[in-house]
Amino acid sequence: MENQYDEASASGYSRAARILLVGWGVLCCAWNAYGAAQIASGRPALGPTATFAGAGVALVLAILFVVTFNRWPRVYKTLAILAALLAVVTIWNAFMLDPSLWISEAWRWAGVLLNAIGAIAATTAVVASSHETKVT
Repeated sequence: MENQYDEASASGYSRAARILLVGWGVLCCAWNAYGAAQIASGRPALGPTATFAGAGVALVLAILFVVTFNRWPRVYKTLAILAALLAVVTIWNAFMLDPSLWISEAWRWAGVLLNAIGAIAATTAVVASSHETKVT
């Protein structure tokens, strides 16, 4: 009986983490695509590292989170670890790079918030998927 409860709660965390990870990937895609379009039109991007390649990577990650969740749990877990690392490095950059690289302090903090959500979701996904593997 206890294992069923543990499995259900871990499954709930996994589902929430996956939804947040997909959302994080889509929002990172939008952030990068918008920033890259701004740069292409001669205007400043929201932050210092906006590229169309970054938008593509974020979109591919979002899609892969959906595709690998039930089919390939180890691939999903590996992608979640990669997402956590990307999010943490991006947060680190927000505090280490020159603040004038962002169009405003508000957008700098918006990027920190977005990537903090991604880092927490990715970490939760890794922990919950590890727990599900042990329980089942």
